[in-house]
Amino acid sequence: MHFSDPIKAGRLTEFAWQQLLTFSRRGALLSDSPLGWPFFLDTITSTSIIQSVRVVEYHRARTVASAVPMWQIGEELRLKASAVGRIGDSPRQLADKHADMGKTVSGYLRRGLRLEENAARGYFPLV
Repeated sequence: MHFSDPIKAGRLTEFAWQQLLTFSRRGALLSDSPLGWPFFLDTITSTSIIQSVRVVEYHRARTVASAVPMWQIGEELRLKASAVGRIGDSPRQLADKHADMGKTVSGYLRRGLRLEENAARGYFPLV
C-alpha cells in the first residue's frame, strides 16, 4: 500500500499493531479481533506462492499450443490427489472430480496472476 498522508498511514499501522497484540494474548481467539481478519486472509505461504506461480507458467505453456482444460492441468501437476480420476470411477464421479480439480487450478491461477500483477507494481507478496 502507498499512503500520501503520513498521519493516516501511522494510524493504520497502529491499528494493525493493536490487532496483532490482541491475537498474541494467551488464549485469544481470532473472533476476539474481527477487524484483523483481512490480515489473516491475505497471508500466503512460500509453498503457496511457488505452487501458484508454477500453475501460471504451466497454464501459459500448455494453452499456447492448444486449449487444455483446467482439470487436466491439475492432474498433470498433481495438485489435489483426491480430485484425480481413477479407473473404475463412474462418469458422475469423474465429472465431480474434474469440476473439483478445475476449481483448484482456477484458484491457484487467480492467486498466481494476482501475485504477478502485484509484484510488477512493487507489492510482494500480496495477493
